[in-house]
Formats: sequence, C-alpha cells, structure tokens
Amino acid sequence: MKILLVCPKFSDHIPVGHPEDMDGGTSGITPLALYILAALTREDVDVSIVNENMGQMDFSEEVDLVGIHVMEHLAPRAKEIARRYRKRGVKVVMGGFYPTLIPDEAMEESDAIVVGEAEGIWGDLIRDFKAGKLQRVYKRDSYVDMRDVPIIRKRNIPNGHSLYQVETGRGCPNRCEYCSVTSFHGNRHRVRPIEDVIEQIQEIDSDLVSFVDDNIVGNVNYATELFGALRPLRKLWSAQCSINIAKSDALLRLAADSGCYLLVIGFESLRSEAMRELNKSWAEPDTYAAFVQKIHDAGISIIGTFMFGLDHDDKEVFEQTVSFCIENNIEYPDFHILRPFRGTRLGTRLLREGRVKKSDLEEVTTSKAHFDPLQMSRLELEEGWLWSWREVYSKKGMKNRLSHILPNSSLFNKRTRSPADNKTGPWKRGFTREDLIILLNMNTHYYFNEPKGFVR
Repeated sequence: MKILLVCPKFSDHIPVGHPEDMDGGTSGITPLALYILAALTREDVDVSIVNENMGQMDFSEEVDLVGIHVMEHLAPRAKEIARRYRKRGVKVVMGGFYPTLIPDEAMEESDAIVVGEAEGIWGDLIRDFKAGKLQRVYKRDSYVDMRDVPIIRKRNIPNGHSLYQVETGRGCPNRCEYCSVTSFHGNRHRVRPIEDVIEQIQEIDSDLVSFVDDNIVGNVNYATELFGALRPLRKLWSAQCSINIAKSDALLRLAADSGCYLLVIGFESLRSEAMRELNKSWAEPDTYAAFVQKIHDAGISIIGTFMFGLDHDDKEVFEQTVSFCIENNIEYPDFHILRPFRGTRLGTRLLREGRVKKSDLEEVTTSKAHFDPLQMSRLELEEGWLWSWREVYSKKGMKNRLSHILPNSSLFNKRTRSPADNKTGPWKRGFTREDLIILLNMNTHYYFNEPKGFVR
C-alpha cells in the first residue's frame, strides 16, 4: 500500500518569518503534521510526502490513498488536487484546520476528513481503508496526551526534505478573537515530556531548531526546565513567544544561554483599545519598547508581527507601526491584513455584522482585504499594508533597523564567529545568526521594492 501526503501550493504567499527558508517565504516549509502522519504510519506502508511549494506534483504516480493537509488559504488548491485524484478513483482524505473548522465544505471534495488531532485515529483510518470500510469522519473524543506524539525519525523524512521543526506543546489558555488555535488544539496548554523533545531534537542534523509552539513560554515552569535541557545541545533555536518573556529576567537570560537567537512575537497593535478588541489586553502596548530593549539586551532578535484593519485602526496606523519598528530596531517586521477566518470568533462576528461577503470567503490571498474595515476602505487598507512593507524594508529602513547587528555579520565584517560559540556561531555555509537576519531582510527588500518583486 502506498500513501501520498500533500501540502498544496499557495501562490500568493509573502516572504516572511523563517530564516530556515533562505529562498524567502514560508512556502518551502513542509507542515510538521505531514511528518507526524508519516511517523504514525506502520512501516509496512509506503509513505511519500510532496510539498507543492517545493516542486511540482506527479499526478501520474500510482498511489492508493492521498492525504492533504489543508489550511483555509490552501483550500482552493487542495480541492483541485482532490478532484484530480478522485477522478482516477483514488481515495482522498483531508485533515488540518480547514476540515476541522469547516467540515461540511471539506467533505464535499474528499472521501474522508480528519477533524482535529490525528494521533490515535490515523491508524484506524488506514486499517478501515485497507478493509474497504473508510468512514466519512474521523474525530477523537478528547485532545491528545502529549506523551503519544511520535518521535519523527530520519527515516520518516523523504529525500529533498529537511526537518528542523519541533513541537513542545499544544493549545493555548488565551482566547484571542482572531485565533483558530484554541478551536483546533483546545484552551489548555498541554506540554510534551522534555525527554521526548530532546530525543526529537537529536534526530535533527541541522544546528538550527525551530519550535512551532504558539507560545514557548506558555508554561513558565516547563519552559525553565526545557531551556536548561537545551543548553548542553548547543543548538541555535527560534520560537514563537509572547512578549511576557521579558517580564522575567531569569527566564530571558536562560533562553539566551540555551541558544535562543530569535523570537517571533505577536505585537498585533500599538493601540491599547485595539488589543482589548482582540481580547488580548494582557499585552500592553505601552510596555513594548522597554520589553523589546530587554530582549535585545539578552542578545535575541525579534520577528515582530502586526495586524492592520482592526476596528480601531485609522489610516495613521501604518506610519505609526513602521516608525515603532524602526525606532525599536525590530529585526524583522511582519505585517498582516486582518483575516476573518471561518471558525474563529472574529470570522463569526464579521459575518454577523455583514462585513464579510460570500465571495470574500472564496478568495484567499494575503495581500487583499477580505472584509470591510470601519475606518478606511478596503483599498486604503491594502495600499497601507503594501506601503508599510516597502517603507520598513527600504534600504534606509533596513539600515536604521539593523545597525546594531551589522558589526557581528560576516557579510559586512571580515571577522567571523567561532563555530564553537553556540550563542553566535554560524548555522550553515559559514553564516552567523546576524547574517540570517540580514539575508531575510534583503530577500524581503527585493520582493517588495525591486522591479521584479511584488506586483499588485
């Protein structure tokens, strides 16, 4: 039996977020979920993985079952793939956020869907398929015990793929209006045994590790123990994290000493009223500048994410946000147009208010507004978003934001770091961690500011 696991192509991505993807963008990153499915599959089943963003699919290949990992923005392409295989008589299963939050729609284009987490039911699905008794819906009765998350072995990684993502926990105790995480993983932070996390890291050949958790310090006691266990591994690591890490000098120092060089922090907005709107009032914009300085003082760089189009956003929000990023040396600003995903409280509210049309739900792009903002037009929101990217990644904007890390870059300084120095050592091709940040900025500058880059 042969199973093909697929990540569909998304042609409207923007090059943000992950220094591991040196070609720019997150498109070259295969979802961890596909590797988990491969690890959950019995060894007598042949499993292959295709990420369409890394290369074309061969639809003529003989397979018995196709599993597609689907986020809502990937749904249009996922449906095309499903139709082509089902026309050949190949059974198709969809899993991920899209079939979990919008199951009826996903079932129209697939033979079965997996709702929620796959551990504990993926084996049942394969067994039913072999017996010719594939069910329409597979859903767990409870959330996964994190001890049951499998170790992804090197043998589970196909040729041409690289694994550097590691999961330490799932779920989030916060209820931010725009977020779909709690709808999928629940409202409680579940953590993985630290010995399993370390064993997983030891399966990774790269010196760089990326933790995929939504908040690596969601459980402070666990994070403290984890950082202590990471230190002897001498890996460079990045993670998503709340700004609250800066409230603890000890935790921040421990993170840096254990190899943390980059944190992805969701600032979302610089306006307190907007943070209350998002149900994220525990993050106070008045503290951002001081907390950013503390993180920088620890030697850690920041990918700062911001949302545009909130109800409290007027046209001044773009210049205000860009100025904050430049003045506070945010190494990699990441701007998003607010997206009312279905299944979230935000999506439900905007549908109820009549600010989202049916056509908005069918068109999925990152560079367009899919709802009616309150204090500007859709076009003004899109133009402000684009201006912000171009301004903050202009040559002047990059020079001002990155001046503090240029002395430690081998791209601009002949003296390179020692490979034995975990905190500042090179990752691959002789790069220092400062080089990774600079190259990310250069890629994004080209995308938004050069003639062959972003075209509306």
